[in-house]
Amino acid sequence: MPLNTTRNYSPLLLCLIILSVPLISVTGYCHTLPESVKEFNRTPQDSFQVSLSNKLAEQYMYNDPDSSILFGKVALQAAKKHSINRETARAYNNIAKTYYVSGSYFESLSYSDSALALSKEHDFRSELAIAINTRGLIYLGQNRLTEAIPEFSRALLLNAQLKDSARIAANYFNIGLAYDELSRPTAAFSNLKKALHIAKQCKDGHLIQMSLNRIGEAYYHTKNYNQALFYFNSALGFTGYQDNWEKGFAYSGIAQTLYEMKRYEEALENATRSFALMKKLNAAWDTERAASILSKCYAAIQNYKEAYKYQTIARAYGDSILNEKKEQEINYLHLQEKKAENMELMRENGQSRQVIKNNRIVISLSVLFSLLLIAALDLLRRNIRRKNNLNRQLKQSNDEIGQQKEKIQEQREELIAINNTKDRVLSVIGHDLRSPFASIRYALDMIRNGELDEHDQDMLFKDFHQQISLVSELIDNLLAWASSQQNGLQVKYGTINLPEITEKALSLY
Repeated sequence: MPLNTTRNYSPLLLCLIILSVPLISVTGYCHTLPESVKEFNRTPQDSFQVSLSNKLAEQYMYNDPDSSILFGKVALQAAKKHSINRETARAYNNIAKTYYVSGSYFESLSYSDSALALSKEHDFRSELAIAINTRGLIYLGQNRLTEAIPEFSRALLLNAQLKDSARIAANYFNIGLAYDELSRPTAAFSNLKKALHIAKQCKDGHLIQMSLNRIGEAYYHTKNYNQALFYFNSALGFTGYQDNWEKGFAYSGIAQTLYEMKRYEEALENATRSFALMKKLNAAWDTERAASILSKCYAAIQNYKEAYKYQTIARAYGDSILNEKKEQEINYLHLQEKKAENMELMRENGQSRQVIKNNRIVISLSVLFSLLLIAALDLLRRNIRRKNNLNRQLKQSNDEIGQQKEKIQEQREELIAINNTKDRVLSVIGHDLRSPFASIRYALDMIRNGELDEHDQDMLFKDFHQQISLVSELIDNLLAWASSQQNGLQVKYGTINLPEITEKALSLY
């Protein structure tokens, strides 16, 4: 329901509605909008106009939900058309939050799930945190507190990564509120005081006043009435921000605390102030609470007429709240049905994704196999080519080796011939040199022994000269032959004296 027409939300729901997104007053915002907004034609043509449509949806969310949904859906359609994914996720979130404010939980859940899926796909963490927080609000609105807390915790983790202090404080507040409703005071105080601390750092006056009120309510639930009064009075005395609903909640909190402390006159005074404020705001749950406190206080001081009057008022508001609860139960059934549908869709999507994944795996494996096959064929082709090259090289090497073997065989035969010649030459040299030297040595022995006279000695010396000349000539010939063996034969034609050469050769024998 629009917040400006019926304020019959419980403090739990109203606090969460307010905390779901930071607010800027519509009046203040309109003063700063560009002139192009006045010519808004419901067909945004670029990212700026889509963003502007989303901003309008956010600003009308609490004062005119119908307009907010209109602007949100216009932004959504245009963002999809122009493939502006972030603005698409933002539009989904705006529509989801507006449906939540209006009490249409299953529509809210549907758009919230769409925002969640798109934000996950593109890693839009800010929008993802908002979508998760909205799901938590929906569960909390259906009093499914144990399901709401994990959603708020997930949103808190994302906002901590984004270092968004305002939303971190709001998440702590929502978690603390849920724990308080579950009668788990330790966890409630821990989270609510964290919210208050961060709100003070951010200078968020509204959240500071709300946190003070809710901490006071938690102390009231634990029957620590002095602390409860301290925090309720702190909320009333907070100068940084004042809200009539928060004031009315603080007055009723003080009244119920004073009633438990049996300070009935003071309780009546505060309950009367709360009743007047909440009735003016048309907040049914809070008016019923204030009327119930007034009835109990008047009964305590034995003013039964006034007690009956306010009891009747409380019952009337209670009936209205009961009708709202029935409507909420119907919405809960719709929500469960929608959740079941979403689960089925998610299951089908999961199966489709698995089939797609399997197909991708098969295709990938096929491509990989084809690539491996191509690589193997290429490697085989390269090996065949390399083998052919090696065979050609081997054949060429074998031919060269054959030629070298033939050459070596020729050289071997030449060496054998040379060795044979050398042996014959050495044999000849041994014979040719041994005979002259033996004769010379024999003749020298005869001379040394005095066996020859001067005439014989003269003849012998002549023979020595001839023998030595022959030996010298023989050595020269041997050296010339050795040189010819080293450098190769060089034929030089010339005229020779054959008898002389023959005589020289015969003289050796």
